[in-house]
Amino acid sequence: MPEHFLRKSRFAVALFFLSLFHAFSQNEVDSLRTVLQNAKGEARVDLLNELASYLLTINPVESEELAEEALSLSQESDYNRGFIRSWTVKSTLAGQQARYEEAAALLQQAKQLSDKELPAEGVSILMAMGTLSFRTGEYAKALEHHFEGVSVARQIGNTNLEVSHLLNIGYVKEVLGELDDAEKYLRQGLELCESNNFDFRAGQIYINLAVLEYKKQNLGLSIEYNKKALAIFEKAGDKSQAAICLQNLGFAYAVQGQVEEALSYYGRSEQLRREVGDQAGVGKVLLKKAQLVKSLWTTSRVLKLTDESLGIAESVGHSLLKRDIYAFLHTYFQERGNTVKALAYFKSLTQVKDSISAKASQARIAELTANFEWEQLRNQNRLQEQENQIKDLKIRKSYQLIAGLSVGMVLLILLILSQRRQMKNKLTLSQKDQLILKKETEALGNKLETEREKLNQYARELLDKNQVLEELREQLETRSPEGGTIDQLLEKLNASITTDKDWTAFKLYFEAAYPDFFSKLEKLSPETTYNDQRLVALMKINLSNKEIARILNISRDSVVRAKYRLRQKLDFKTTQQMEEALFKL
Repeated sequence: MPEHFLRKSRFAVALFFLSLFHAFSQNEVDSLRTVLQNAKGEARVDLLNELASYLLTINPVESEELAEEALSLSQESDYNRGFIRSWTVKSTLAGQQARYEEAAALLQQAKQLSDKELPAEGVSILMAMGTLSFRTGEYAKALEHHFEGVSVARQIGNTNLEVSHLLNIGYVKEVLGELDDAEKYLRQGLELCESNNFDFRAGQIYINLAVLEYKKQNLGLSIEYNKKALAIFEKAGDKSQAAICLQNLGFAYAVQGQVEEALSYYGRSEQLRREVGDQAGVGKVLLKKAQLVKSLWTTSRVLKLTDESLGIAESVGHSLLKRDIYAFLHTYFQERGNTVKALAYFKSLTQVKDSISAKASQARIAELTANFEWEQLRNQNRLQEQENQIKDLKIRKSYQLIAGLSVGMVLLILLILSQRRQMKNKLTLSQKDQLILKKETEALGNKLETEREKLNQYARELLDKNQVLEELREQLETRSPEGGTIDQLLEKLNASITTDKDWTAFKLYFEAAYPDFFSKLEKLSPETTYNDQRLVALMKINLSNKEIARILNISRDSVVRAKYRLRQKLDFKTTQQMEEALFKL
């Protein structure tokens, strides 16, 4: 099927495929923005997440900003539904940017909270899980998530999300070439739309049914479905969706050789795109008109269309459209025997293709940057495997050292306490003895203060050390494609990453400064993990989220989520209560 026809239909499907809670027309979105201005509390969080879900494919930057605001407000009020929906939106954005590991982690976090507190939210999470599986090419897994989503949606009576899952099932089946199954699930979704007056959603289903019929070579039925979709969108006043239907109809009539009808639909599509400010869409329609009339109109009239289309492509920076225009002009003049112009346009075509390839390389670099933490972890694990025996030996020695120092510190404290008790039990103390006791007590206090100063100094050294990581990340983001390789930079980064050896040394200083802290923490919650102990120790010495993130080599959002999980584990209502309790240990 021609690329432009598929691309337009995919856009319609994508709105379902990435939406989390509801499908909106543009008018509804404008109304939602108006209501949001005066909303407060949990209602504002819900509206922020709902608008963010709609903007996922339209304006990802704004979508992320809205989701971040919703997450922040959810943390202030401890609003679980807000957490779940914000994480789901953020996971979808991460999936769009090929940060699949991060996306999966966010969804798993949302699913765990949903299963525990709000099972009904699971149907939206399954939608996002199916989307992520599709993006990673796991079609069977995507279908599994969506079929489960249909079942859950029916159980809780959420017809809207049931339609979304059915549409996604139909889409995956279409990609797999199972067209009859795809049609079956799309029609199930259509029946639900018609019985529940989901007119806008029904219009988008008709567009996808038109794609299926075209693939089945039923062009007449494809035209009929596009016209039904057009009627719905015209009634709803959605010019963007109506323009898609009109362009599809123009293409269908062009295939049938009905030039006048095709030009009429192309013209109406062009007009609507101009009205909504879709310049790229206008350029595409102009090119399609030129392709349609290349053998019927004079060269000057054809070139007028392509020149306007090319001007639009250059003004909006649409490289793919420029490529298609130059390819058409090259073929057009080659067919007319004008080799000079054909060669000139061929050179322009080659330059645009090279530019697209360069952008693809930049996109690849951006993808590598987005997956930097995952690559970093993989390389670190590889290095650990190579040095496994050496590391085990060092860890054993470190444990022995820690155990020895801990025992010595405990014995020292016990000895001092014993001496103090003996002195207090004496009936009389000479002035000399009292002075000795005072000096010993001060020495113990000074020793503990010294150990705490050493602990704070070592923490600052770790912060300075991890600053190297931030600087190297900036080099990675700004370096030119010719400047070195990602692996070389990653190797350099690995030398500056905080390792278990650093944590062992840090814990040694910490236990010297706060001898019984971890034992008290274990009494408070025996379920604390190795990572929990690291986080609590850094909180104890009053480091900020940013500083903790730098030492642990994670994002500040990850620190916030880690504190949230720790707070639940320690059974505190707020993060502030948890921090105050830990400071008193």
